[in-house]
Amino acid sequence: MLHIIPEDKRSKILQSAFEVFVTYGFRKTSMDDIARQAGMSRPALYQVFRNKTEIFRGLAEEMMSGAAAKAGAALARPGSFHDRLKAAVAMQLLCPQIPLIFMGEEFATSAPFPFFVDFEDRHLRDAVDI
Repeated sequence: MLHIIPEDKRSKILQSAFEVFVTYGFRKTSMDDIARQAGMSRPALYQVFRNKTEIFRGLAEEMMSGAAAKAGAALARPGSFHDRLKAAVAMQLLCPQIPLIFMGEEFATSAPFPFFVDFEDRHLRDAVDI
């Protein structure tokens, strides 16, 4: 029997895991923490992911795919190669979600780290379409 996981349930778990990993780090995060943040039971969480490592890998894959898509979109824009490359690099530097999941490991805090970018800067905002 084929068991298909609804994408919205998987996405909710991954988003919740991101928030918990950023706050507590991978080592200090438990499956209970992720389930609680996702608003589901631990057994429901185990129906989607076998363990915390599988959740982390799924989160990393989603984030890398998203980053690659954003960079690809920036490179596909009209304009000079220099401007398109600058936008693609800015997208990666100004939207540092991937490093954030590791910050909690080093600096576990009660609140996620803020982004390090001033999105009020018009040139930066225009470069990444924020």
